[in-house]
Amino acid sequence: MNRQVDTSTKDKILRAAIRVFAQKGRHGTRMDEVAQEAGINKAMVYYYFSNKDNLFFEILTTIFTEMYQNSLHRISEDISTGKNHADIISNSIRYSFESYNKNPHYTRIMIDAISSGMDEIPKALEAVYDSSQLSPTSYIIKTIQDGIDKKIFRAVDPINTMISITGMTFIYFLSRNIIKFFGMKIDDEDEFLDNRIKSVIDLIMNGMLMRQ
Repeated sequence: MNRQVDTSTKDKILRAAIRVFAQKGRHGTRMDEVAQEAGINKAMVYYYFSNKDNLFFEILTTIFTEMYQNSLHRISEDISTGKNHADIISNSIRYSFESYNKNPHYTRIMIDAISSGMDEIPKALEAVYDSSQLSPTSYIIKTIQDGIDKKIFRAVDPINTMISITGMTFIYFLSRNIIKFFGMKIDDEDEFLDNRIKSVIDLIMNGMLMRQ
């Protein structure tokens, strides 16, 4: 059926759904709760999204689009303004931490998607990815490889290094609620997060830079 889309209503539903899914999780969320949060009739939620799985997929696509575009803009700007290889990679790590930290709803939903088997994540990324241009990840991999070619970095594996960066960035947010069980007490989370960013940058860069 051909449906006319009121983008403002659809966006209102998506924003409400992000809040509800982040709080109650994918399996705990009901469509009527999304409708109530959005302040509209439940029939309108079904009109735009048909079912909860479609709504969840659309949420993931929205999250990845926003994070992808923001990261791509910032990395592209660093490259175009002549930042050096180490700064480009260090800044990309910082951008990732900042993005996850500033969007806790997004982070919770991504964790939910991972715990559900990740079936939608590749499809959502595929829907977002523009094959006509490099992705943020591709930019970093190319920067690492260029640094290797120019003898700035050791002959590391760029793809495995990128996977390590992603894991070291996301693991804190994945384990944030249970970190006390690791015997760690965090009195000032902002300070801890700043130190965490510095620690990851230090580990990655010292593992990559050529020894003098």
